[in-house]
Amino acid sequence: MGVNNNADLALLRLNNTAPGHVFTLRQEDPPVGTEVAALGFPFGDDLSFSKGTVSGLKRGAPESEVDSGNFVLTDTPVNPGNSGGPLITRDGSVAGVMSMRPDRRSERSVAGMAYAVSGPRTAQAVEAWQQRNVPVRPAECEDALARSVEVEVSIDSEHDQAMNIAQSLQIHGQGINDGAYEAAFDFFTPEMQEGMGGLGTWQAGLASSYWLGFNVVDVSGHGDDLVALVQLQTVQDTEDSKDGQQDCSDWAIEYKMHWDGLNWLINGARSPYGDPQQCNESGG
Repeated sequence: MGVNNNADLALLRLNNTAPGHVFTLRQEDPPVGTEVAALGFPFGDDLSFSKGTVSGLKRGAPESEVDSGNFVLTDTPVNPGNSGGPLITRDGSVAGVMSMRPDRRSERSVAGMAYAVSGPRTAQAVEAWQQRNVPVRPAECEDALARSVEVEVSIDSEHDQAMNIAQSLQIHGQGINDGAYEAAFDFFTPEMQEGMGGLGTWQAGLASSYWLGFNVVDVSGHGDDLVALVQLQTVQDTEDSKDGQQDCSDWAIEYKMHWDGLNWLINGARSPYGDPQQCNESGG
């Protein structure tokens, strides 16, 4: 195993032989306009195939600290869960390893732009690992069973956007359950992300927390900014609860939701009826 932070790449060693196709890394970038496809598991769903084209070469990724000039730019539709998957050409060779998708640049929404570490740069990293590598200590997954909890969703609101808001909240909550904190964090607006101090600060208190389920009780407002009243149930270690005593909490939360052109994002949250209550014996 190894990590190359400069190239945004990691190498994994498996205990068992993995069945399936063995891909070949391209030794040179494909021309702009070349048809490509991304393989991956967006949002943890089944394997998906989405196609597009190469729209730029030797790019630097925006707001990234990794190598500049080593990315392939593509208009292929990708989502959290595609990262680390191959961007392949029609002959099946790997033009790049999917890395990131900027949803915003400054104050503007971004669509049709995704970045992959180029095939030649990935091949260079692999060659370096073959000659010299520093193994990374595996992380311990103490909560692997709990992280498999699926978020249950119900909707009482008859608002025409209630289901779409519920879908965003479900993806956000499932990301917390699965430990996919970056994917969950993507469902906050940039303003809220900044206000919470960034990904590291936000996720620091979530190690023992999971969403069991929620009900969208009511949705109000109009246009691109709505308010959703949600009954949410969570479980956590008692010391991580709001009062330091609850291992299961019933919340009533008003989420401010903002439509960014692609998804309903969380733009604020408050508890209009006070602190959460210990779950009752029936579980709700």
